[in-house]
Parts: sequence; structure tokens; C-alpha cells
Amino acid sequence: MLARSSSTLLAVIALALLACAPAACSSAGEDPSSVASEINRATARDLPWEVSSPEGESVLPNVFYAEASENEQVMPLTVDGRHVIDRLVYPTIGNPNLFVRSEHGESFLTVMRLEKELLAHLAPRMEGQGSLMRLELTETDKDKLAFYLVERGARDSATDSNVAVSPGRGVFAIRPSALLVHAVPDDMPEAFKARWTVRAIFDRAAMKDVPAGLYDVRMEVLRNGSVAAAPSGAPAYEAHYNALRVFDRPLSSIVNVTDTQVSVETAFEDRTLAKLREFVARVNASTDVTVRDAAFITFNGDLHNGGSPETVSPAAVANTYRKEAEAILATLKELRLPIFLTLGNHDGYASTGHAPALFRSRIAEFFGHSLRDAVDDVGPQTEWPGFAWADYERYLDETKGQMGDAPQINDVTFFVNDGSGRFEAVERVAIDRKRRIGNAVTDPANPLRGLFEGFGE
Repeated sequence: MLARSSSTLLAVIALALLACAPAACSSAGEDPSSVASEINRATARDLPWEVSSPEGESVLPNVFYAEASENEQVMPLTVDGRHVIDRLVYPTIGNPNLFVRSEHGESFLTVMRLEKELLAHLAPRMEGQGSLMRLELTETDKDKLAFYLVERGARDSATDSNVAVSPGRGVFAIRPSALLVHAVPDDMPEAFKARWTVRAIFDRAAMKDVPAGLYDVRMEVLRNGSVAAAPSGAPAYEAHYNALRVFDRPLSSIVNVTDTQVSVETAFEDRTLAKLREFVARVNASTDVTVRDAAFITFNGDLHNGGSPETVSPAAVANTYRKEAEAILATLKELRLPIFLTLGNHDGYASTGHAPALFRSRIAEFFGHSLRDAVDDVGPQTEWPGFAWADYERYLDETKGQMGDAPQINDVTFFVNDGSGRFEAVERVAIDRKRRIGNAVTDPANPLRGLFEGFGE
């Protein structure tokens, strides 16, 4: 869900951007046979919703994870006023890319979900057939799909800029060796068809002038020299902190951390958020060679706390993760190592909105703690899907008999595919309350495996 280094820009990078005429063009030195090989490899390996790297590493098991239709909730989805992950879905601060320039065949990969209308002025053309095709764009220096790698020192003027970025000190413009686009199968859910899944591949030639270091990754769609407006009206740029590390050679050590359970505006803040900040400072200042020369950090879950006994009212619960995310992002982006985040149960508590009787009482409403107050306050802040109380109340009425009086979900859902790669072959498999044992649920395929569901949520 959710970071910056120091060097001098080489003029050749800026010149490379100007080498393309208004006709469709590709990076210099591109090997057409390698692109064809990558299309064949990915077509044979990846299901329509998956992405693996040219090296065969699985980087995204679900390219649709940031879609509006997959994130329908009352909780605000914006952090500091923006959707942190929307169009640039890989790499991110929690799922970075590692590029080793000394490795033969190494490449840097980005994955985007882009509205068709957003690229219309670039006259997109698809070449080939099958589930993955070559994407050609008609680009100029003022109309293009642009990519930048940004060092920590240039972050304020580049990573976080809401206007078009230019190459400069600490800001490296890079051109993809190839753009690939996923086919849109007939059985793909309609909500997903509004955007294309686009892969941008940067081979060693495209990355040759980028020094070793840790970089923010920025993508922007330009129209007439300015950041284009997306169909929603929002500017079509996106950047992720600490999303790429470039190595001159492989490094063998890593740092591991787990269970920071960051809580904000509660009694636990000094014991959680303060400790995360201390961890970042210690890692950055460490002289221990195993830390200083580590390739990356692995985080084994429970980055968030998801509230505390103090945050049980609907109004507090609805805003808990947003407040925690803002504090966590502001802290982790200062790390001098990339970090791979994995989920713990605290990172994804879900409340259906069926609040306990105490919080549906007139007393709760008098103090502004009612569920309706939470929905009314939060809904207008949400760019999508934009819940209104009438819609949410209808949902509560429809599910009241299923949920009882506790704010919990009564089944655990798995999505199972038959391996054919067809969207229609994905079915929802629910494990009902009868097979629940305490807070654990048994997996019918493996009765010995306990699946933790979370406390009352």
C-alpha cells in the first residue's frame, strides 16, 4: 500500500528522450527476438490476472487488486488525499523491484492499469495475437507515457510533484525497451475491462546510465507537455517510494522484522509508531556490515494494528487504517533499504457494519458515534466507490439476519480456479459457521490446517 539516494544526471538520458520522432518508436538497442521470447514465455506461464517477471519470478498474483470494484468499503481509501496505488500497481514500496546490472538478461519491470481513453491521444496499436501483445504508441517529447527514477534528494521536486517532471539532478528519465498489453477476454468482469493491463520492460540497455541506488518510481501520461487528465478528472501520474533498487552486484544478507502493529492516536502509539521510527533510524545509521550491506528488508506481517480497545465506535473504526497508513508511509519512505511487506491478520480486519447494540443506541448517536455519522463523514471523501447512507442501510437490512448482533463476518471466502485461465472458471467457495472452531476455521481440503479469522471481525 505504500520512500529515496545521490548522484549526477548523465546528459545522455535526456538526449535519449528526444531521439524519438513523432512516429511510434522503441528504445534504442532493443532486440525484437527478446521481446517475442518474453511474450511467448509470459503467455505460456501467466494466467490473465497474473504477472511474472522476464526472469520467471511471480510479482503479481492479481493485477486487479487496486481496482475500485475490489475495494468497496466505507473506510477512506486515500492517503494524504491520493489513492496511493491506482494505475501503477507494480512495483510499490511494499513490493519493490530489484535490478542487478551485472546479471545477464536482467530487466526492470513495471505493471500499470491504464484507462483506454487515457492513451487515446497516443494512437495505441496492438501487434500480435494471444493473451499478451506488443503495444505501440505514437509519442513525442510532449505526448508520451513517461517514466522516471528519482533519488531521495530529488523527491520533493519530482516524486511528489503534481505537474510534469523533467530530468535533472537525481531524476533519471528511462524509456521502456518494450510495452506489452494483456488481451481482454470476453469473460473478464465488466468492471475490469475499462482499463488495460500494460507491462513496461526496461532491459539492461535501457538501464545502463542509472547508478546503483534506491529509487522512487514515477509514471505519468503527458498530453501537450502537461500531465493528462484521467477520465475521473484526476491527474494521470503516480509514484511509489523506494520501489526500485539497482545493484552493481548481488548482495546476500537481508534484514527481517515483524509485528510492529502501529497504532496512532491511542495509548499504544508510543510503544508502536515510535518504535517503528526508531527501527528506521537504527537501520539507516547502522555500521553493522550485515545491515549496511543488506539487499532488502522482509516484513512478516502486522505492520498495522487496526485500532485498539479505544477505537471501537464506528466513526473511529472507519478511519483507523487511513490514519495508521499515513503515519506508516511517512516513516517507511525514509528507509535506505527496500522492504517486502507481507500481510498479517492485523493488516486486514473487516467489519460488516453490524455494530453491537451499544453503538446503535441513542446515547451513541447523541455523542456522534453512530454508524450513519461514520458513513456520512467518510463517504464524500471517497473518490470511488462513493457510498451513500441509503445504499449502505439497504445492505445492512439485507444482511442483518446473517450477521447477528456482532460485527463479524460469518464465513471465510476462497477464490478457486480450475487452472484453465478462464475468469468464468473462478468460483467463490465459502466456509460456513458450522465448520468454525473458535477463531479458527478448518479447510475442508486439509482439516489439520487452522485458518485464523481475526477477533470478532
